[in-house]
Amino acid sequence: EGISLQVSVSGPQYFAPTYEMTYVIDSSAILSDEYLHVFATNRSLKETARVEVHLVDEQLNALENGKLLTGPAADSANTFDQPHVIQPKPFEAVEFVDGMAVFELPPLSLVALTFRR
Repeated sequence: EGISLQVSVSGPQYFAPTYEMTYVIDSSAILSDEYLHVFATNRSLKETARVEVHLVDEQLNALENGKLLTGPAADSANTFDQPHVIQPKPFEAVEFVDGMAVFELPPLSLVALTFRR
C-alpha cells in the first residue's frame, strides 16, 4: 500500500516508433508510511546508466532491500530446458550522497529497491 508518486526523469533519450522520443531510463515509485519503493528500467542495449533517487523534503539514507533482473544478452530468455537464465539477484550497490540514493543500472535491466524512511 502507498501513494504512487509522479516521477521526474532526465537523461539520455532515444526514438521509439510508438512513443517518439523517450527516456532510456523509465521509473515508478510508491511512498508508504515506512518505505519508498522505486522501480527503474534501463532500456539501453549497451550503456550502464547512473540513477539518482531524490525524495523531495526527505533524506534517503538506508536501503531495506533490492533486487536486480537482467540477462546475459538482449535476447536471453528462460526456457523449459534452461529455466534460470534470467532470475532476480540481490542488489545492494547503492550509495547515499547528500540525502539521495545513487546507483549504476546495467543495460537491459530492471531494479526494484525499497528504502527505509
